[in-house]
Amino acid sequence: MIEELEITNLGIIANACLPFGPGLNVLTGETGAGKTMVLNSVQLLLGARGSAQYVMSGTSSCEVVSTFGVSTDWITKFHGDLADKGAILDERESPPHGLIISRELTSQGRSKAFLGGKHVPVGSIADITNSLIAVHGQTDQIRLRDPQEQLVLLDRAGGPQRIAEVHEYQDARRHWRSLVKARNSLISHRDENTLKAQMLSLGLAEINQVAPEIDEDTHLQATLNILRSAEAIRYLIASARETLSERDTDQLSVTSQLAAVMKDVDSASEHDPSINTYVERLNSVVSEVIDIDAELADYVRALNADPARLEAMEQRLASIKALMKKYGPSISDIHEWDRAAQEQLPQLRISDEDIAQLDSDILSAQKKLIELGDQLSASRQNSAIELAQKIEQELRQLAMPRARISIEVKSHSDTSKWARSGADVVEFTIAADGGDQFRPMGTTVSGGELSRLMLAIEVALSSEHAVPTMIFDEVDAGIGGEVAVQVGRRLAQLGERIQVIVVTHLPQVAAFAQTHFVVDKSSLSGQVTTTVTEVKGEERTREITRMLSGLPDSASGAAHAEELLEMARG
Repeated sequence: MIEELEITNLGIIANACLPFGPGLNVLTGETGAGKTMVLNSVQLLLGARGSAQYVMSGTSSCEVVSTFGVSTDWITKFHGDLADKGAILDERESPPHGLIISRELTSQGRSKAFLGGKHVPVGSIADITNSLIAVHGQTDQIRLRDPQEQLVLLDRAGGPQRIAEVHEYQDARRHWRSLVKARNSLISHRDENTLKAQMLSLGLAEINQVAPEIDEDTHLQATLNILRSAEAIRYLIASARETLSERDTDQLSVTSQLAAVMKDVDSASEHDPSINTYVERLNSVVSEVIDIDAELADYVRALNADPARLEAMEQRLASIKALMKKYGPSISDIHEWDRAAQEQLPQLRISDEDIAQLDSDILSAQKKLIELGDQLSASRQNSAIELAQKIEQELRQLAMPRARISIEVKSHSDTSKWARSGADVVEFTIAADGGDQFRPMGTTVSGGELSRLMLAIEVALSSEHAVPTMIFDEVDAGIGGEVAVQVGRRLAQLGERIQVIVVTHLPQVAAFAQTHFVVDKSSLSGQVTTTVTEVKGEERTREITRMLSGLPDSASGAAHAEELLEMARG
């Protein structure tokens, strides 16, 4: 429950601290005093969009800070979320433990949210606070006329089991629709896919026929450059060998000249033995030159400039370059295209067997969908009977003893008309005077009856939608007298199970509260501000008197107020 709500610089509220208690809490005050701004502060905690207009004029920011008392069961359920967000609990000696949630808006329009002292996205506090607070206002009464909203209410009556049934149905519907979509896509793209498959097959065959290896084009180009220059290479090597070994020339060869040099150096070594080292080195040089000459001869003999071989290599390189133009600038790109095409090809080849298999899968998925949809519809039918009875029981305690409720669940037989919420269309109808003439809600009941109807539904669903705090914004609109007393009594009874906070103009409702706040607007030095004050004793009697007669200091009104308070206490 909300233990404390502190508001700073929000609208015309400079500073207010509301220590809410268990049971029924009420906020009263003149119209326009600022009760709506208190509710706006709660909506900010629920993740509502903030606005710079919320910030009090002349200040830079506004802030809403709320301390929640949370149970051990709630902590167990949401411990993972709190830990993930880094929130810190105020762990007291005994439950409830404290959780502080706050929201800040600046005059520049920036917004900040804090969960247990940790700065978090606004959506993060919304996930938490929506499990702690439910707000019901007059807009809910308008939405009550919407069949889709009525379906939501009916599913709330089914509790966690209904949520699981809806999710299972939605999963089955999603699977069935995906299969139908896949089949339609196959049929509509069949010709296009067949042509694309043929093109991929031709490309794969072309690549497979050439089967280029990585860097083969580079090696081919280098070899071709050598073969194309074979004659020039032979001529140059022949010339070099003549110089080395004196073939068909009058000049002394390099080998002969080196032999002469070595002979002279050898003779010199007879005079100085240390010169022998040069003889050995010259001998090594002569041997190396002779080996080079022999290897050059072998190279020329191995140089095969066969025109047929040259032509074959030219054609091979041309084939590889043709593939590069089509499938990529390198052989690696060609291989990648080949791999991707092989993966894609089976998906494009659509056979009659593929269509038949999809048809079979669709039929199975549809059968499962119908099974789950029928189960969901049957479950809703049962809930509709139980919820209608609960609402009627609540209405009896809200001065509508003859009201009868009917919740009709109509199911489409055509699965193509089934929605994400199921096969069903729900309609809540009411016979307010107990007759057999049931009419849609909102068309025949008065505003006061609609307010009581909304309260009855929420109370009937409160055990299934077990948030610790319910807030009602003028749920008593359009009623008065004895009916207002019954509404106040029922809200107090609801407060025995959960915390209830009500914004009301009715003294009959306010009298039943365990905690009473007065919202008052005043002007000081031209500045309009709103204060929120908890009232007890004589101050509370004075506020009830004002609500009854408009004269807070009326003696007769005070007597009436005391009588009303005594009745509520009794």
